[in-house]
Amino acid sequence: MPMPTLSRRKGSTETKPVSNSGIWIRAGHYDPEFKTAVSAEIAELKCLNNGWDGYGAPPINREIIAAACRLIRNLPESLAYRPRVVPMSTGNLQLEWHAGQKLLELEFESAQAVHFLQWDPDRDVEEEGVFPVTDEEKAVELIQWFMSGTCI
Repeated sequence: MPMPTLSRRKGSTETKPVSNSGIWIRAGHYDPEFKTAVSAEIAELKCLNNGWDGYGAPPINREIIAAACRLIRNLPESLAYRPRVVPMSTGNLQLEWHAGQKLLELEFESAQAVHFLQWDPDRDVEEEGVFPVTDEEKAVELIQWFMSGTCI
């Protein structure tokens, strides 16, 4: 059987059909610029000045920005598609993944702590908690939970 050839598409790797069967194999979420792009988006939050939201929100805490960038850089390759990077009016930042009603939010509450919310009403999942920003295994576990079932 011939080996499939890879074709790139934003956020994922798909293989071309290996035969005339028309079967496509989904092979993870290959995005060679994931870490660079997400880190750059997080770093852009340094540009937000006092009152950036129109209601007096403080700038995003620089230590939180650095901690979030460190965590992203330490994630394994091809773990997930890019999250939304959301500045918070409290001076924190949040990473969000959404697929239908299922969601994962990682809020960097400080340079030391990440508050998470797992939500999947179709499976009666509503979990939240806090983990140290240095606990990359917990971050990977949560992201893998979100990605499970979102792949074909």
